[in-house]
Amino acid sequence: MIVILTLLVIGLIVACFALLSRIQLLERRVAALEAPAIEPRPAEASATRPAPSVPARVLRANPPPQTVAPAEAGAAEFEPFPAPPPSPEVPASAGATRELSHTTITETFENLVGGRLPIWIGGAALVLAGFFFVRYAIEAGLLGPAARAVIAAIFGLALVAASEAARRLHATADDPRIAQALAGAGVASLYGTLYMAGELYGLIGGLSAFVLMLLVTGLALGLSVRHGPPTAIMGLIGGFAAPLVTGYSESNLVPLLIYLALFTAALFGLAIARGWAWLALAASGAGFAWSAWLIAVIDGDAAAAIGPFILILAIGAAFALPRLEGGRPIVRAAPLLLGLVQLLMLAPRLEFSPLAWALYAMLAGAVIILAARDLRLTVAAGAAGALALLLLAIGLANGSPSAPAAALVFALLFAGAGHALMGRPESHPAGRATWTLLALGGSAGPFLLSRALWAEPVSDGLWALLAVASAVPAALVAWRCRESGQTEQVLGRAALGHLGGPAVAALLIIVGFAPIVTPAWTPVLIAFVMLALALWARLVGRGAIFALPAIAWGAALLAAAEPLADYAWLVFRSLTGLRIPFRLLPDLADALTQLAIPATIAAALLAFDARQFARARWLVAASAAAIAVLLAYTFAKLPLAIASPEAFLAMGFTERAALTQALFAAAWLLGRSSAWRMLAAAIAAVALARIVWFDLLLLNPLLVRQAVGPIILLNAAVLHAAAATIWLWLLSRILPASRSWRLLSLAGFALTALVIVRQASHGSILTGPFGQGETWLYSAALLAVSVAWLAHGIHTGARDLRIAGLALLTLVTFKVFLIDAAALEGLLRILSLLGLGIALIAIGWAYGKVLRRPAASSEA
Repeated sequence: MIVILTLLVIGLIVACFALLSRIQLLERRVAALEAPAIEPRPAEASATRPAPSVPARVLRANPPPQTVAPAEAGAAEFEPFPAPPPSPEVPASAGATRELSHTTITETFENLVGGRLPIWIGGAALVLAGFFFVRYAIEAGLLGPAARAVIAAIFGLALVAASEAARRLHATADDPRIAQALAGAGVASLYGTLYMAGELYGLIGGLSAFVLMLLVTGLALGLSVRHGPPTAIMGLIGGFAAPLVTGYSESNLVPLLIYLALFTAALFGLAIARGWAWLALAASGAGFAWSAWLIAVIDGDAAAAIGPFILILAIGAAFALPRLEGGRPIVRAAPLLLGLVQLLMLAPRLEFSPLAWALYAMLAGAVIILAARDLRLTVAAGAAGALALLLLAIGLANGSPSAPAAALVFALLFAGAGHALMGRPESHPAGRATWTLLALGGSAGPFLLSRALWAEPVSDGLWALLAVASAVPAALVAWRCRESGQTEQVLGRAALGHLGGPAVAALLIIVGFAPIVTPAWTPVLIAFVMLALALWARLVGRGAIFALPAIAWGAALLAAAEPLADYAWLVFRSLTGLRIPFRLLPDLADALTQLAIPATIAAALLAFDARQFARARWLVAASAAAIAVLLAYTFAKLPLAIASPEAFLAMGFTERAALTQALFAAAWLLGRSSAWRMLAAAIAAVALARIVWFDLLLLNPLLVRQAVGPIILLNAAVLHAAAATIWLWLLSRILPASRSWRLLSLAGFALTALVIVRQASHGSILTGPFGQGETWLYSAALLAVSVAWLAHGIHTGARDLRIAGLALLTLVTFKVFLIDAAALEGLLRILSLLGLGIALIAIGWAYGKVLRRPAASSEA
């Protein structure tokens, strides 16, 4: 009873969907009728009298004869619900149009509710009436199991006979829906009878029930040819449900699959003959549902029979669907995609045996052939390649002995197909890109997966030969696309073949030969590959193809990722106060090989060609400069090799000062050329930042014990400050923003004076308290600096220097009055104030003469 009700519900759902499609068609016709008519011109309106409007009821009572083309007549014969004749086009006013639209909507409602639904509901009621009659007889004890089954069978056959009678009787022949409803109800009744006789009462055996189910299914398909989709739906549901009625096991799996294949083929034939795309899709979906369920429940060698069924089902559906009009490409490719996915699911059940690989390879080959015939199936070919790589990765990870042979087959299949079809001029641009990706993926994917996942020992020489064999097809893609640009632009501005072919070939060469050259020489190999890619870019001479060396540069950085990460950690710890970074530095030999130094040298050579690296040029330059700085930092730390606290106390400040002075020197040398002044400014800013961060804040000699030297004026602290002042003054004459660099040099001059006082007061170690005499010496030194600035500014007319001197003099004055004088008493305070007053008066007298000069002279 549940099975029958389920069938009826499914039939009603299908009928409702068909009715909804008819409603949408009628709504479009109503919208067309409501469209505003073209108004006649005034001259025509005056000369032509309007035709009298024809009432809608007259139109319905006397419809004009309709002429139907032969093709349309044949299509109308297969419609499950015949469409009403189109309304005649009669010129009418807006009011008449609204009346006609209202009448059409009313007719639509009457046709649906009064003419169609009752017929189908009546058919369902007939089925329910028969079963409720049998139920009543059972409850009353009037009929036994055999009698109930016989009565149900007679009732179903009677409904089928009634459908044929309704098709022939004059009173019902003009409405095919009556025959359709009776036929559908009869088929549903017969399926229910077989279920009752076989499963509930056990009146017939499994084989007999299966044969009878086949006969009913054949009857349903035959009736569907005469009565349309409702009967076909009943046949489809019953045919695929028949094995559930009769039962099955692993022993009869092969007959079951043969039956499903033959039944699905019959449905495909019916769908092609009648043009029912929905039937072909439904049949393939039901078949794949069966195969998926069998994959889940069948184990062992018996599961091998499922593979050929999936293969036949996917190919058969692909042949059936393209013969149907319309449909999106994904719909046409869906059976092939389902077949590929299910074969991938079946492979672990078959323990990745040669049969599993062969089944997938055959279906993938069929997909490629079909995609070559039908461009709309290209997406299925691309999916076949991606799923093949996934299947190969799983097989290699599980140690399948036949996985290497499968890798070779997949490489030949997909790379060959991609090369053969990537240049087809009739292909869509996306299709050509798919074939190009298939050629590149087929060339590189199997080798890279095998190299990464195959656990058995293989000689490095053999891997290198396989890498070359895989790189040749990838290089051939680049060669074919070097001039014509056959593939469309899908990666930025670069064509996929132009950029992908050389990149894949380079990757294969690096992966294949890296184990042979050992890790120490891998950077050299990458550098040669970079130069080869640059040479290819120069030969081709196309814009974005010059980005190819940047890909090799990325490979070099990836190979040096671990030492670069160690250096990054070292830099971070140094910036946070690490006093002895030498302990974390790698060995010089390791640094030369692991820091991508060969690739950095190659990048420096390629920098002379402005086209190389394309848009990534500045990124490559910045990263290469950073690596060069790291190497220079390693070299700079080697001479002193500060590896202990004692060595840091003796030479820590000296080493740090030398590195900063080297940066200033490099900035000055680069700044002399106008082309490098921006880089010179950046290097000078780094040197200045080192002074502020390390010398004044983090490792200030006033706070952290560091020896600067015992000799006054000729010690590391004074020389470091004085040299930085000179460098800043020299840079102010060649770099942009010269005023800023000049002011920084003045600050360095004042700092040098303070350092001289501190070193003279404390010696080599600058830590310790500030004495009273030292405080006065600071004031005297700053006063001398301010006087020097004022004198030089007055002599040369440098206004900024005069202003800086006045500002420093003001600060010194405040210091003397607020700090120094407050600490003195008696004669010392009087002498200090007297000396400061005389100095200020002299400065004011000299500066006043400057202010009284003529403007032109002052400007000069």
